[in-house]
Amino acid sequence: EEDMFKNGYSAKDRDIYRYAEALLLGAEAIAQSAGVTAEAANYLAQIKARANMEGKTVATIATELQALSKEAFIEECWKERLRELPFDFKIWDDCVRTQKFPVISETVKGEVKYVNLIGAKNASGYTIKDSDMLWPISPDELQRNPNLTQNDGYK
Repeated sequence: EEDMFKNGYSAKDRDIYRYAEALLLGAEAIAQSAGVTAEAANYLAQIKARANMEGKTVATIATELQALSKEAFIEECWKERLRELPFDFKIWDDCVRTQKFPVISETVKGEVKYVNLIGAKNASGYTIKDSDMLWPISPDELQRNPNLTQNDGYK
């Protein structure tokens, strides 16, 4: 912050990515494009091993992860994002990006199932709608361009 007063640079509008998030993004991207490779499994295993309470090594976890299907591995990446990044405020962005909503079991500790985002109910009982995927169009833009119509849900 001191730099801001000396040279005008500020971190106010910067996106912050932690190393853990970079590994999780890498694991998911590799799995999406090339399948569950040793590299993808190793990235995810590094995160899982750091928080592992059973003494499993990165290598052991990576071997277990490589046995998963592509879809199961990708969901495992999403689950680890929930566990690793709860205070980074990225859950909604992940939901929009994947079009899936995490349903956390109330009875089975650690169990997370993913359902389609549209139609899912959040913890407050709100049902997510198609219109929640879009921002409203600015009234200024609507006035400037008569060919535009407001996105549904923002009349």
